[in-house]
Amino acid sequence: MIAQLYTVDEIAKIIKLEPQYIRREIKNEHLEAIRFGREIRISEAAVQAYLESKSTFIPEMRKAIAEGAKI
Repeated sequence: MIAQLYTVDEIAKIIKLEPQYIRREIKNEHLEAIRFGREIRISEAAVQAYLESKSTFIPEMRKAIAEGAKI
């Protein structure tokens, strides 16, 4: 199955950050992206992993959420 791919501008709009910040995170290898020539695409899974890596939840909260707990 082919994953949903987004542009830098789409991701920036979704998570309310500047496109330049998204490009910098890709350049610094903090956010995984796919290049097609000069075009950059980012998978939904890569965005999820990036956001989880930036999360400030304590480990117990992360485990509870993974197990389906409601906050």
